[in-house]
Amino acid sequence: MVMFGALLFFFIMFMGIIQAGIASQNKEKREAILQNIAMGLRDEISLAAKSTSGYAREFLIPENILGASYTINITENTIFAKMQNTNVYYEVFNVSGQPKKGGNIIRKENETVYLN
Repeated sequence: MVMFGALLFFFIMFMGIIQAGIASQNKEKREAILQNIAMGLRDEISLAAKSTSGYAREFLIPENILGASYTINITENTIFAKMQNTNVYYEVFNVSGQPKKGGNIIRKENETVYLN
């Protein structure tokens, strides 16, 4: 009985260590995806700003990141993306409008970049 209890204890400890490692990897993946989403938005705005008037393009921003919710917005020419304890921000050109999850339209008219 003592042997079985010790074996069960070590098995549970082993599974806990594996679970902690998986949770850490998932957190790193979510943080990398959040950065990629913010950088993608920054790149879309940069491309529109450098384009000629009449430029328009549609792009998508995911609803969630591996099942986790997040927020993304533009304030004072800076993209802010936040998820749990992770904050990402990038400076951008002057843009009018806010990103939204799902489909977004970016366009340039009269030297001004409009988002949605």
